[in-house]
Amino acid sequence: MENNILSTLSEEQKQLIKVQTFRKNEVIFREGETCISISIVISGEIKISSISFEGDELVYNILTKNDIFGNNLIFSDEPLYKGDVIALGKTTVALISKDNVLEFMSINKDFLKEYLRITSDQAVIDKGLLKILDSSEIEDRLLTYIKLNGRQLKMKSIQDTANKIHVTREALSRTIKKLVEKEIISKEENTLKILK
Repeated sequence: MENNILSTLSEEQKQLIKVQTFRKNEVIFREGETCISISIVISGEIKISSISFEGDELVYNILTKNDIFGNNLIFSDEPLYKGDVIALGKTTVALISKDNVLEFMSINKDFLKEYLRITSDQAVIDKGLLKILDSSEIEDRLLTYIKLNGRQLKMKSIQDTANKIHVTREALSRTIKKLVEKEIISKEENTLKILK
């Protein structure tokens, strides 16, 4: 999700941000750890996942440059990470503490507006995810996801889309091929479009 939250800060405010770089596969936060800051991905890629009772990995989200996380937890009554937050490669993250978030909100209207916009957009996405996960059929999940994106989806990659709808890459590839053959969707490069 594109955001301009860091650009809303003054140089003085930027000095209060902690910037950290993590190695590939380094755990940034552990599942169950208390969230005490919002985090913005400056570069690299992050995975948020946990392990099911059956031992399978459940990937909740893949975050890339400019994506923000922790903002929906930091002011929660139960501000605990729901999965491990792991760097998928060399990744740099900006961390803004809860106290600084509150201070920036109180004195910087542009920061407040951007924070609220990002959090609201994420709530809409989360509501859409519940609709997607309501179906056990991969076809239904994919078609719902495409519809939620305006009936046309530009995929970053097959793996990214598979993660978004919580299916395997292989199952998604087979489903896309099947829906294209049935002429329910079209696929041009990385864009999927509903035809019917």
